[in-house]
Amino acid sequence: MTIPQSPAGTRLDTSNNHGPLLFSTGWCMFALAALATGTRLGTRLVLVRRLAYDDLLIIASTVSALAYTITTTVAIANGAGKHEDTDSQSQLDALQKVMM
Repeated sequence: MTIPQSPAGTRLDTSNNHGPLLFSTGWCMFALAALATGTRLGTRLVLVRRLAYDDLLIIASTVSALAYTITTTVAIANGAGKHEDTDSQSQLDALQKVMM
């Protein structure tokens, strides 16, 4: 059984552009983390009716994950995931600013 390949030049062609893969993986992982955080906090509030310091750390880490995912999305829009040869100098400059 072979895996079907997309024709070159389509959005699914990731041989030279891994941006779509980075984008979808990043947002799926963030959604999973947010779901886990929400489930934990909801359960905690129902059972104990208060949050502890560890819950605040989990909230902070989820906010940090959101910031990272947004930064990665901006970097992808500026050329992250593609070969440097395909980007213009202005895109490389913008990518470098985002990633620092």
